[in-house]
Amino acid sequence: MEAESTLTLITICGVTASFVGTAVSHVWKSSVDIDGRIAKRLTPFGWLSLGVALIGLSSSVASELIRVNIRTTTEAQQKAEAAQKKLSEEQEAQWRAVTAELLTNANKEIEANLGKTISGFQAEQETSLRNMHEIILAGQPLLSLSFNLSFSSEDAALWKAMRQGQDDVRKNAEDEQGGVPEVPYEAEDYGAMLLPMLSFIAHVGSESAAAKQYETNKSLATSSNSTPVNWLESSKNSIVVLMPLDDSDNTVLSFGQIGPNSVWWDKEGDDALSSGFLTGRGFKTGNSWPTVGLAPAGKSPGGVSRYSVGWTLDPVTLSTAIQKTNKAITPTARLPRVLKLVILYDVVDLPFRKNDFGTTYAVNLWSDNAYARTAVPHGSEFENAKLTVEVNGFLEKKYDYVLKDLYRLSLSQEDDDPFDTGCTVLEFESA
Repeated sequence: MEAESTLTLITICGVTASFVGTAVSHVWKSSVDIDGRIAKRLTPFGWLSLGVALIGLSSSVASELIRVNIRTTTEAQQKAEAAQKKLSEEQEAQWRAVTAELLTNANKEIEANLGKTISGFQAEQETSLRNMHEIILAGQPLLSLSFNLSFSSEDAALWKAMRQGQDDVRKNAEDEQGGVPEVPYEAEDYGAMLLPMLSFIAHVGSESAAAKQYETNKSLATSSNSTPVNWLESSKNSIVVLMPLDDSDNTVLSFGQIGPNSVWWDKEGDDALSSGFLTGRGFKTGNSWPTVGLAPAGKSPGGVSRYSVGWTLDPVTLSTAIQKTNKAITPTARLPRVLKLVILYDVVDLPFRKNDFGTTYAVNLWSDNAYARTAVPHGSEFENAKLTVEVNGFLEKKYDYVLKDLYRLSLSQEDDDPFDTGCTVLEFESA
């Protein structure tokens, strides 16, 4: 039993006892003896006192009952309010959880839609900017150009050849007399570094080359998994690199070396040879020439080294390094989406008019020549090849190309007779 209920019971009992005591007292005090009887009877005042005591008792009991009823009602109300509050809190918590989930989902959806909108806007902006650049470049004449071809290789023979080339370049510089080297600096760098690297690229994946006999540079011999080292001997012969700079293959950039054993198919040309070619007297035209970049894996072969071939051509050099099929057409700064890099090696027949690589007699050099292609497999000896080209110093529109295809091409005449010339083609696609 609760303390308050006990107190109520005690109060009622106390009031009842008080009433009984008061009633008895008044009965004896307010009564008189009846004549002839052994009894008493109440006087009018006694009846009044008894009535007042009874009313007091009733009032006290009624008051206590009302208080109990009020307490009971209050407790019931408090319990109902507590239950309602708990229910409200549970409903509020549930509502908050549902609302939070809805807000989270809505936020995610808004973010996703916003992300898509922003991405779409950025893509549209980039496309518009690219189109604007292409329109600008298409309307600009090609005045200057800079390109960089880079690749990685684990080929030990290439690593050794490049190290040997560096030693030869350094020795040539140390042996200078009166500030004049025995071989012009650029010519030594070209012959000792660039031509061997170009020959290596041209012979990548060559199986027939493995059967060739060679007598020198046996110290550079490598395992059968590497490109056969006869490419080093081949680098002493003619090597021609061609890069068409437009979709119509009208403007061709060229560089390399033409040896005495190569014969022009048309000897009647009177054009000047491209300034990118090494002659017996070094470079006589142009202000720059192709160079080699090296990032060797270490002091010994076996790791992955990074190599590059680059050339920065100012307006004077560019004008002397290109030939055009139609000389009336001015080349623009807009480059093709697919850029070809053609390397002619082991050249006996030069299928061009003398000194003019814009006029070719190889009918399938620039045309659809799928029938004359042989795919070249290549692995760690030549991978991650990239080509970057910058035109007119326009840094915002630098062309980035990745290697799309590598194949050998059998060059042929109009009557399908082949030219005695090796040809490797690297196709780069704009990234």
